[in-house]
Amino acid sequence: RNNIMANFTEILSKTIVASTQYRVTTNNKFSNIPASEAIAQIKQIPIGDKDGSHFLRTELILSDNGACLPRANSNAVNMANLLILDCDKRIDKNGEILEGAPDPHEVSQILRANNIGHVLYGSYSHYAGDKGNRYRILAITSNPYSQHQLSPTTEALISLINSGLVESLLANVTENNT
Repeated sequence: RNNIMANFTEILSKTIVASTQYRVTTNNKFSNIPASEAIAQIKQIPIGDKDGSHFLRTELILSDNGACLPRANSNAVNMANLLILDCDKRIDKNGEILEGAPDPHEVSQILRANNIGHVLYGSYSHYAGDKGNRYRILAITSNPYSQHQLSPTTEALISLINSGLVESLLANVTENNT
């Protein structure tokens, strides 16, 4: 277990992500920061409207003057070590997709049982709405993955999580593949 945490911490310290401090809707105010700083940001409890800081799976390419280019797939560095799962919906026993993800504690236990280092945190909608559980899972990958590997990697992790769930399954949402 200590070896897993040491490996997670080492990879996390070498991982760079693009982040904005404020205004989710702002597209051109990103900075590249260590993923450990992004993790520290999510430990802060934001109060107010849904327009706070956010981050991407990878860093953005820099312009000639050293500023991050605007958020776009073409401006993102191709390889990433951070996988972000947006957990907003579940699939019930009848195959119907419903609002609210499976119990976050249960999902975290499944990831832990499979030795997958992760951070799980509630999204704005989890705390401000009545749509059920809505959270994000951040997982550091030991091997970088490309944009083309994002969908299969996401699907594999969701399949692993779903293999341990009993009541309802975690639905794969569009945001997980962008």
